[in-house]
Amino acid sequence: MERTKADQNVNRLERLFMKQKLLAGLAALVAGFGPTALGQPDPIWENWGQVLVPSTAYPYAPQIDAITFYNHPGGNIQIYGTTLFETSDTLNYTNQGIMIGSPGFDFQTYPAEMGQGTMAANFANLANGANGGSISCDSTLFFGGFNNGNLNFFFGNLSGNSKIVVRATNVVNSGTLDLTGGSLLRIEGKNVDLSRGNLNMANTTSSQLFRTNFIFFGINLLFNAGILDGYWAAETATNAFNPAASFGGTVGITQQHWVTNRDYMMLSTSLFGQTPYMFDWGTVNSNRLVQAVFLYNTDPSFVNSVYFRSNEIAVQWQWTTPAWPDPGVNTNYFYLTDNFGEVTNIGVLIDGFINPQTPLFTIPTYRPENYRIFQGTPYNPTLPAATPGPLPNIFDNGDFTNQYTAYEALFSAGTQLPTDIAGGAYSNMQGRIEITADSSLDLNRTRISSLNYLRLEATNHFKGSQNARISTPYADYNLRATNGLLTVSNVIAPFVPHPAGPCLLYSARWTNVVNTTTNTTTNCFHVLVVESFLSPVTTPQIANLKLAVTNSPASAPRNLVINDVLNITTHMELAAERITIGQNDADGFTGAGELNLFTPDIVWPASTPGLLYLTNWGLIQMQNAVFFHGSYTDTNNVLRDTPYRAFVNHSNVVNQGSLIWSDYFENDGLIYAGQGSITLANCTRADLEGGVLNAPVGQVSIAAASLDAANSIIRASGSIELSLTNSVTDGGPAPISLFSSNQWTSGNGFSLYSKPALGDLLGTTLSSTAEAYAEPLVYWAGEDRGRSVAGYSNNCAIGRLLLDGGTYSAFRFIGTGASNALYVDYLELDDSITNRDAFGNFTGLDVDPNMKVYFADAVAGGRSIAEKLDGKNGGRLVWVNSYAGAYSSTNLLYPDGRTYTFNRALVQSCNLDSDNDGIANCSDATPVFVPSMLQFSISLTNLPAMDKLLSWQALGNSSNSLYYNSDIAGTNWLLLTNFVFGPNNGTATVLDTSSDSTRYYRLRMDPRVP
Repeated sequence: MERTKADQNVNRLERLFMKQKLLAGLAALVAGFGPTALGQPDPIWENWGQVLVPSTAYPYAPQIDAITFYNHPGGNIQIYGTTLFETSDTLNYTNQGIMIGSPGFDFQTYPAEMGQGTMAANFANLANGANGGSISCDSTLFFGGFNNGNLNFFFGNLSGNSKIVVRATNVVNSGTLDLTGGSLLRIEGKNVDLSRGNLNMANTTSSQLFRTNFIFFGINLLFNAGILDGYWAAETATNAFNPAASFGGTVGITQQHWVTNRDYMMLSTSLFGQTPYMFDWGTVNSNRLVQAVFLYNTDPSFVNSVYFRSNEIAVQWQWTTPAWPDPGVNTNYFYLTDNFGEVTNIGVLIDGFINPQTPLFTIPTYRPENYRIFQGTPYNPTLPAATPGPLPNIFDNGDFTNQYTAYEALFSAGTQLPTDIAGGAYSNMQGRIEITADSSLDLNRTRISSLNYLRLEATNHFKGSQNARISTPYADYNLRATNGLLTVSNVIAPFVPHPAGPCLLYSARWTNVVNTTTNTTTNCFHVLVVESFLSPVTTPQIANLKLAVTNSPASAPRNLVINDVLNITTHMELAAERITIGQNDADGFTGAGELNLFTPDIVWPASTPGLLYLTNWGLIQMQNAVFFHGSYTDTNNVLRDTPYRAFVNHSNVVNQGSLIWSDYFENDGLIYAGQGSITLANCTRADLEGGVLNAPVGQVSIAAASLDAANSIIRASGSIELSLTNSVTDGGPAPISLFSSNQWTSGNGFSLYSKPALGDLLGTTLSSTAEAYAEPLVYWAGEDRGRSVAGYSNNCAIGRLLLDGGTYSAFRFIGTGASNALYVDYLELDDSITNRDAFGNFTGLDVDPNMKVYFADAVAGGRSIAEKLDGKNGGRLVWVNSYAGAYSSTNLLYPDGRTYTFNRALVQSCNLDSDNDGIANCSDATPVFVPSMLQFSISLTNLPAMDKLLSWQALGNSSNSLYYNSDIAGTNWLLLTNFVFGPNNGTATVLDTSSDSTRYYRLRMDPRVP
């Protein structure tokens, strides 16, 4: 007769239990379970039904000695004991049903003779619909069945010993591994495939974070994950204080009070509350109760509400967080209740433990029992909240005796602080998940939620984590790819949706007995002061991050792409040739990746060996100054510095100073140097188009062969220094004349140490400020081409130069060679830079003998001072009124219907008559002589012979040159004559007596330069 699988399973269990009876005497004494020497292992142990241990049918766990363990779909195994459930000689584990264990399971190979556990061959926890492929580790209190009429109690271990351990060459999990907060999940294998699986570590907290204590055999069983005890105090002795002095104004300031912190140190502190609330319950049976709250909240993301009831005060926090990983937002609540003024006896209760992993050294922490914090729901939606406002004069001015409680609630996404653990390491915390793969690790579509700590190690090849959902407050990651590309995406959530930070509480109560002729009234006062320093979410932290990329052949590119927000606290190593902080798609968890180094101990070059290409689309943030450069190992195995091939920043680089050594530099984002400078060293090409360089306390230095700087911003507290060799361009002036392409600001001068062969900065506004009594130095390498428009072409001329100075300050201009010059289109002087001596020299401009400053217009106080400045300071300040640049020009419509562009200061001058017509430029509709006014003509005369008579209208004192050529398209024009016209305007004539039958003429007239 053919047996069913259920019959086979029962028979196998019966055979195993028959073997157990041989050890019945020992088994009656030991309530645990584990491998026992049972002879040769069975080929397979299978289960289709239910195994509940302990129970009447199964008082003890089955002693399984089999090569293969298989819990089929529909199989339900629940084992509650005092040690981890193990099997003997098992090489293959498969679960498609449900397995629940307390304290948990150990899936590896244990020889029947109780030898050391070794790695199994295969472990598979396979999803099987909604009710299969589930293994749970239950660390909560459990009440078991009966054995011989006696009630058995089985406790989950709150110290972190409840666990699931998986060690196998091949690990596959598409199902669920479910653990509670005090547990450990450890997965070790060669090929670990967790794709589509779920590793879930649930918080042991309920909706009431401070639950009513459950006392069993004198032990407080507390489940307060997420809020830890920072300090506590409950002083029921009386202390003298003045209520009006502490709480009589618009703010509440507590008296200095003593507390005990979690290091068991006594501290004296005081709290400050800003927003006041109050409720006066009036006289009830001759007893009066006055309640008040002073609330200080540092983060406007939280909306606070205060409620008063006759039995307590309540303060509520409401805020929203993104519904990661789903779209939308979640509305969150938690609230505090305080009944210190409404109950009689108040003390402190054990509320948590420091270092619970080591029972001999476990230290309790406390909270005053008048405080309770609840989360998940609002306090009372039907109860109206109190309205903040100034308090009436209700607190007496005098000495009273009071009692107080004080408490610091430390909000944390985990159940512990690293400082609570022996050694202070995240990796020693309870509530952790550890995953190690020696050959390959696949986390695609994996869901992992670790309560305290997560370790991921793929020391050979990480296959990726596409569409994974991984959340943990603390982590260590060591991932490597062997195919030339490692993409770090979805390996950690951008935030943990749990508030973080301290919330400080202080409660005081006192009474004031008032005797009258009719009765005696006892006035009772209860004041709560709250200082909330919370942030709405917890920032996940990675203590140690190691990411490496290899390839075959070794010369192939090695690319590392980071799309997640990675916050590093201790150590980092990124081994790749190309690192990209990536930009995510619209449906990504974050807009872009981030690399935030929370410790100054991480040195960038040493942490990025072999890096040659760095591209940032997100955020690179560091606590120290950074030298961005590459490195290579020479033939003597010595590490050498080398420039990057490319440094490209499209977003934000934030640190305390940047020295960037790169052949190619591109920045259209922000580079911010908090306490340092920004230096671009020896770039072949630097592209600043659309970017910002900000050194609020340092300088900005750029050394490059070529510089492109359109629409850029440079801000430096110190100087701006340029060393350019080949070319510079800024795109030229913007269409609106008062705006420029670049906005550069310095606080201590600016310099051009070497001039590029090509290009200018005529679209750049350079602003510089000199402190009082300071003399910023300006070294400039421009060529001195005299009072000529030629000085504004390929000479690094500046569009707008704005100089501002404090008392007795001056800018000193120094040439870098024997004779140099700075050409400026628009020069503006402000404050003390406009001061002049008795000879009209500008004392705020100190120009060395080897240097000149040329300008097309100069302005002070909104008015042109070009004429006043011209020729001053030893002739080293020169007005080029023949140049009409974007910031120094104006347009005039002439009678010939044409619009002409002229130097603005020239045509607005009331001292000059440029066309020598007796009318000052400022009053002349046509102040400047234009070509149409020449009236150049030619006629023939036969006296005494056939000659050519040329005539034109000439300006007084103008230089006139007449050229001729027999070919109008020719390039070799010959000078016929040149002369200076007389002092007055008039008609100039020239007689050409040549016998050429064909001759063309060209006339040049240069007005006298004033």
